[in-house]
Order: sequence, then structure tokens, then C-alpha cells
Amino acid sequence: MNFLQDTDGLGVAVKGMCKTIKYPEVWKPSLYMFISLALNISTHEGHFYWYTDPTAGPAFSQVGCTILKKLFLKILIERIKIVVKQFGSYID
Repeated sequence: MNFLQDTDGLGVAVKGMCKTIKYPEVWKPSLYMFISLALNISTHEGHFYWYTDPTAGPAFSQVGCTILKKLFLKILIERIKIVVKQFGSYID
């Protein structure tokens, strides 16, 4: 395949999208989704900064982080045991 064949396929795809987007059943939901995502305010990055900044955020202690790691590791090990037990029943 050469470059011209690739661009011809792209042209066909763009023409098809232009035809499709003219239908109200397509452009109305698309416009709604675009506007709702464009106007949506996200604070995830601010939350991350607040969680990790020792002066502005909650300043999680090293002890608290160690306890959480141990707890999550315990939960993970229990879940792995359950999966292995279920998988073992399929092998028998």
C-alpha cells in the first residue's frame, strides 16, 4: 500500500463521517456530549495536590501510609487466595 491509497481511504472515511453527522440522531447527542465534557469542571489534579502537599493538605504520615500498604496487601493476598481456590476447583 502506498501513501496515495492511504489518503484515498482517509477521504472515504471523512466523507462517510460528514454524511453521518448530518443526521439529527447523530449530531444532537454528539453535540450534547461535547458541550457537557467541555463545560465539566474537574478537580482531580487539585485533589492530588492537596493529598500530597504537606503544608496545604492532610499531610499523611509515614506510619499511616505503612498501615494502609499492609492493609491493602492483606486484602490483595486474600483475594488471590480466593481466585486460586476457585481456579483449583476447575482443574479437579
